Order: sequence, then structure tokens, then C-alpha cells
Amino acid sequence: MNNYQIIIEYKGTNFFGWQHQQNKRTVQGEIQNAISKINKNKPIKIVGSGRTDTGVHANAQSANFEIEKLWDENKLRMAINGNLPNDVRILKCIKKSNNFHSRFSAKKRKYVYKCHSGKSVIFKDLYWEIPNKIKINILNDCSKFLKGRIDFTTFSKNNPEIRNRFCNIYSCKWIDNHPFYVFEIEADRFLHHLIRYLVGTMIKVSENIITLDYFVELLNNKNAYPKIFKAPPNGLYLEKITY
Repeated sequence: MNNYQIIIEYKGTNFFGWQHQQNKRTVQGEIQNAISKINKNKPIKIVGSGRTDTGVHANAQSANFEIEKLWDENKLRMAINGNLPNDVRILKCIKKSNNFHSRFSAKKRKYVYKCHSGKSVIFKDLYWEIPNKIKINILNDCSKFLKGRIDFTTFSKNNPEIRNRFCNIYSCKWIDNHPFYVFEIEADRFLHHLIRYLVGTMIKVSENIITLDYFVELLNNKNAYPKIFKAPPNGLYLEKITY
């Protein structure tokens, strides 16, 4: 069997997330169907570096799959794209060794979250539209506390099956490009909804709904019923996977 890595771009607006679901349109499902068509209609299972939720986008999602036929990388990319809809695209195909695994071989994952100060018919599916003035200095004051090895129990979706809630945050910052504001964060792993909880809560600090001290308290104390806020999915992008 031949193992191929694919780098994928998709607009998540009309998908029910990455993971294949019966009778629902997903990114994984569309790509598996496309590969099956060039594989004599034999089913193919692709493995992603991680899942993205409904409405979340990707600039460079990574996945891999095994296929019997040995393909030229560029021809394989074009063949898959020829069977994909226009909101998902394979950017690159790379022949890998058989021990490469998109999820378990990954060292770092980088996400960006995009906000737009105001209303826009063009950007409404691609940014979180925030009517209030965004105070970039306060947002970066918050982000200073997000570096290093952190237990994100308070900022993660409750799942009793996940016992380890520590993430190693390598870098994070807010970028001011008015009227656009972008949060960049890179870590070894992310918990479900973690970035959306962090962004939503930091924005509330910027809006003076909660204080910076309370945000830091949430990070340091594990609260079963925290007062946190979740940003919508449409501003979140999977930006890069590092191996």
C-alpha cells in the first residue's frame, strides 16, 4: 500500500465539520468519496490531523490515506480535485513512508481566529463580526497569560473521557489590522472548543464585561461552572500543521 499525505483547504460554512457523519455533508466524507471514484469505487479512509467543527475553515488541514496504486503526486492531486466540490480543495499531495500518520506524527498545530469590527455582507461567513470597538492592547494583555504548559480544564468542553487537559502553548498574539483583528495561537494540541472559549472570553475582557483579573483567575482555578464565553465558529481557521 502507498501512503499519501494531502494538504487541504476548505471553507467550512456549508459543512457539518470535518468528521464523516452519516447523511451529513462533511469534509472528510467529500474527500473520501472523491478518492473512491479514482480508486475503482473502492472505499478509502482518510485520517485527519484533527477535527474541525461545523462552520470552521482550514487553510492547510493535513490528512493521509493508503491506496494500492502508485500515483504521481501532482496527478493524484488533480484527480482528487476533479471530483471535489468548489468549497474544498487539495493543495498538495506528498508520498510518505508507511509509518506517517497525520494525527500522531504532528508536532505543532497553528490556528488563527479572525474578527471584524463592524458589519459586512462579504466577510460575515469568514469573520466574527463585533459591533463594539476592539481594544487590541487589552486582548494582548490577556494573551500574555496563555504561553507555556497550561491546564485548560476551565476553557474546554466537558468530556469525562479526556483526563489530560494540559496544552503546551508555543506562541500566541493578537494582530491589529483595523478593521480586522486576528488571534494567532500555536500549540502541541488543542481541546475541543478551547480556542473559541479563549477568544470569546478575551473579547468580553476587551468589552469590560469581565476583568483581566477574572480571566487570569479562570486560567488558574478549575471551576465546574465558569463564566466563560464562546466565539462563533466562522472566524476560526486551521492554519498549519508542523511535523
